[in-house]
Amino acid sequence: MLSVIVPVYKDWDGLKSCLSALEAQTVDKSTFEVIVVNNCIDYPPPPNFAASFATLNLQITNELKTGSYAARNKGINLASGNIIAFTDSDCIPANDWLERGISHFEIEQDLFRISGHVNLFYSGKRRTAAEVFESLFAFEQEKNAAKGTSVTANMLARKAVFDEIGLFNESLLSGGDHEWGFRAYKSDFLIRYKNDVVVSHPARQTFKELASKRRRVAGGTHNGNKSTFYYLFRLLVNFKPPIKTFLYIQRHNEYNLPDKMKIVFVFYLLRIVEAVEHLSLSLWAKPRRQ
Repeated sequence: MLSVIVPVYKDWDGLKSCLSALEAQTVDKSTFEVIVVNNCIDYPPPPNFAASFATLNLQITNELKTGSYAARNKGINLASGNIIAFTDSDCIPANDWLERGISHFEIEQDLFRISGHVNLFYSGKRRTAAEVFESLFAFEQEKNAAKGTSVTANMLARKAVFDEIGLFNESLLSGGDHEWGFRAYKSDFLIRYKNDVVVSHPARQTFKELASKRRRVAGGTHNGNKSTFYYLFRLLVNFKPPIKTFLYIQRHNEYNLPDKMKIVFVFYLLRIVEAVEHLSLSLWAKPRRQ
């Protein structure tokens, strides 16, 4: 048995596409269950939502505690499978997502975790500056796996790993997947990147969306033991031109010069946004969810 866990926060339309893709999986539907965890009880599913996916072994439940990692933990506690597959409500798994994942676990007995490929798709033929930036920096799953971790947009793990090292850190609103991944890595639970275990994810279209994510990530990684002076200094330092990043982008010949300049400009602004958020968190602000 395999358990698919999908947290959802005010995104029932996106979840419909995700569940439709899970209905189309190439493995027998009797071999997996889908656990949807609603993390906003003031935003309930539409009437007859579950009935629309009657062919799935589907369970929809609620988690009162704020945060996607609390929602995922609720799903893990309800899961019957010895393999846990994670994706998000705005993701669309490939039809053979589960088949490929199961196959790797069956063949590679030393494998405990999979960092699957996340394929970006775009709003139109002409990409926005935010989408160009995302195409280079979003979901670097191969690099994540090399560091011992994975994002939960596309991660599969044996349930035994959770039994051994525990669940996600519910106090984090961002970065909890990496925090858990590093714990698993330190406990020698092997992870490998698999480019044939694929989900698709929409690229963020606007700078506002990128900035919102960067603020949320800052809240998840903020070190409250550092002084306000430290974060003020970091903010001032981040006003310097990102020379190293520019040289890194220059090596990517698949981008033309205008796109490279867009990436550098977005990177520069996001770096300042993150530094300002850290400074605010050191003074008065609370970590953001959205």
